[in-house]
Amino acid sequence: HNNRVDGCERGNWFYFTLQYRILSAMEQAGYSWKGVFAAMDDNIIIRAFAPNDKQLITAFFDQMGEETRAFFDRGGCNRVTAMKYFDGTAENTDYFLAEQDGTMCGYVFLKEMCRSIPWLGIAVAEELKGKGLGRRLLQYAAEHARQKEKGGILLITHPDNLRAQRLYE
Repeated sequence: HNNRVDGCERGNWFYFTLQYRILSAMEQAGYSWKGVFAAMDDNIIIRAFAPNDKQLITAFFDQMGEETRAFFDRGGCNRVTAMKYFDGTAENTDYFLAEQDGTMCGYVFLKEMCRSIPWLGIAVAEELKGKGLGRRLLQYAAEHARQKEKGGILLITHPDNLRAQRLYE
């Protein structure tokens, strides 16, 4: 049994798949994504990585707090994943960032897009946690996967990462 995923330790990680049905069921139950986003500034845009984004992305990873580094970027594995975009070694990965006033404030990627269910990675700048940006990034990635005719999104999180678990539920 391999205990590593693309250079990142699995340890006590658990796996679950977010199927698109969850998002649809939430919408049918009256949950409004627009209500979540109302707390967000309208000047946040989500877009694909661009060749001139390396400094933005480096600054984003540099601002990560201890908790985010422990749960999202343990051992620098997700920074390495992001930087693969710039050295041309990123295969089957779609990268997106959230930007506000010229600063990167969120990151989401879908890895292994060659599969029917790609892996999702997501992170939000420390000062915007709890304000709906994570849900907005998740919705953006889910819609992108839908457009690419994927069957769902595979998520990985640590059992102690309660903030992420609440986002994915």
